[in-house]
Amino acid sequence: MTSKIYRVSVDSKDPYGQSLWWTEVTGYTEDPDNRNFPDDPCGLLINPGEGLPALVFERERPKDSERIRPTEMHLDIVPVDCTQDEEIERLLAMGATMLEDHRDNQGREGWAVMADPEGNNFCVLRSEQDKKIWNEKLEQMRAAGLDPKSI
Repeated sequence: MTSKIYRVSVDSKDPYGQSLWWTEVTGYTEDPDNRNFPDDPCGLLINPGEGLPALVFERERPKDSERIRPTEMHLDIVPVDCTQDEEIERLLAMGATMLEDHRDNQGREGWAVMADPEGNNFCVLRSEQDKKIWNEKLEQMRAAGLDPKSI
């Protein structure tokens, strides 16, 4: 037996504001069946359609809650129609913050750790466009007799 990811839940101070920010990042849309937002304290479901997990932003539990806070989770996102660098610039302009920059000139599995406006971490991975560029560089290096592993 297996399970599929149904949705990713994120604790949030402002569920509606966070959902709107992530809607711009991902292209997801608000769930048309949910008419209680922005006032619903339980969070906002962002419905991506078939085959992808939904995102739900939920009001953080009060500090006096007896429940233990779950293990921190974060999203890994991959640019769809631009390069990793272009997406990072777009996200910074939208109010994200760069926490750790692990991109490199060599094209290895580079990523950037960023934070959304509420400080939730997420990673921006390389796009398919970036991977194609790197593969072309690898082929050029091999053709020139260079060992890509030496970089």
